[in-house]
Amino acid sequence: SHGRPHAAPVIASFLNGTLYCSVSNGSALLRHLLRDEHVAFTITGNGHTVMGAGIAHRVGPASALRDLGPALGPGSKLGALFAEPWDGFIYTLAITRIFAN
Repeated sequence: SHGRPHAAPVIASFLNGTLYCSVSNGSALLRHLLRDEHVAFTITGNGHTVMGAGIAHRVGPASALRDLGPALGPGSKLGALFAEPWDGFIYTLAITRIFAN
């Protein structure tokens, strides 16, 4: 509600070239996305870092997308994209800028 920048770890997965991520119900991230769909992101792993910007699009509530879960795989060290009884939302990210090392 204060409009300042916000960073949050999320569980994400790629499927057919599309980046999917989880957003918890009631979170500061969800409140931000409801006001402004533009995001910055950082993905780290296996000695590489990818940073960029994009536009987040809500796919729907996780409860309505359970069939998508197996295709997206196990998620990350933070947990599964569709962990029960989680009731958040699934978003995709349309990447507009990307930098990698």
